[in-house]
Amino acid sequence: MNHDNYSQAQSHGQSSNYGAPGAWCDFNDADAQQGEFNLIPKGTQALVRMAIKPGGYDDASKGWTGGYAMASDETGAVFLSCEFVLLTGPFAKRKIWSNVGLHSNKGPTWAQMGRSFIKAVLNSSRNIHPDDNSPEAQRARQIRSFGDLDGAEFAARIGIEKDGQGEYPCDESHHVSHETIYRSLFIQARGALKKELLAHLRRTRGMRRSRHYTQKTAIHGQIVDAVSISERPACVEDRVIPGHWEGDLVFGSGNSQIATLVERQTRYVMLIKLDGKDSQTVVNALIKSARRLPQELYKSLTWVRGTEMHGHKRFTMATDIQVYFCDPQSPWQRGSNENTNGLLRQYLPKGINLSGYSQVQLNAIARQLNERPRKTLGFNTPAEMFSECVALTG
Repeated sequence: MNHDNYSQAQSHGQSSNYGAPGAWCDFNDADAQQGEFNLIPKGTQALVRMAIKPGGYDDASKGWTGGYAMASDETGAVFLSCEFVLLTGPFAKRKIWSNVGLHSNKGPTWAQMGRSFIKAVLNSSRNIHPDDNSPEAQRARQIRSFGDLDGAEFAARIGIEKDGQGEYPCDESHHVSHETIYRSLFIQARGALKKELLAHLRRTRGMRRSRHYTQKTAIHGQIVDAVSISERPACVEDRVIPGHWEGDLVFGSGNSQIATLVERQTRYVMLIKLDGKDSQTVVNALIKSARRLPQELYKSLTWVRGTEMHGHKRFTMATDIQVYFCDPQSPWQRGSNENTNGLLRQYLPKGINLSGYSQVQLNAIARQLNERPRKTLGFNTPAEMFSECVALTG
């Protein structure tokens, strides 16, 4: 019986049989809640993480794939079995369990409530105002599968309520019903809530992401159609002929970087200024650099498996230069470039901002490296060795 029912019973003069103060049924002197089943006070505001327990039910005609949905054998209802974990505040790490409706044989109401809930979660987790109907907002309210919701974080006001019949809708452990979570999403005043919660975040970022949240595809981070270094011709490994290069990025502070290229036989170095580390910027700069050399002196390029070379096929199409990729976590497979990058730090120490260096300045540094006598070259310089190769091309 809740407080209101108790007050009504007293006002009608009914005997409550609650017992005298201090009796076993008087819980006023009970200790504070302990353990993981503590109830969360109604009105609690917090960031919440949503996790979906896969139920193995799919219906491709409705877009329900990935095995996230769950179906009831008794009622025919289809739903998402969800766990909501509080991330902030004094009740952080507490859990709430609830179902999000997808289909009911009784009518469309339950499914529409589920759609409304998912829309609200996307608005909150992806920082979209409910009234924003721009094309960008409409795209952000779309998901590829229910897996996009698994790990979503959103702002909510938590409540524990009874339904119209005075019964807890989940079970006697007082789990919050899906109705409560639908109403408790803190969306209209999200801006104020956001400012309030930011003070409690370790990193004061406006958007919070679960460590499990991702927009990555199955091939994210992989180089599509990469040619392994194991397929590189033996003459490249033996340094028998010139024209085979190794490359990488060298990073500085302030999100700055340059590209370094080393010819394997002569150890000749080229430094390339970059305005960014995205694949398009890097590949464009490499194409421009490659076109300055005779084709006989630029036949292949060996690179680490960095995302900056996602566009390697475009580089090959533009230059007719084959790109080979080192094995994962094996930068030593392009040892000449690694060694040169170490020498380069004498001129460009770690922590320096590389964006302030012009291409002319980088060329001057490369010239100093190329004019160093090298023991491995019989104390000739890379510049001398490379000049001989250029002369042989006619």
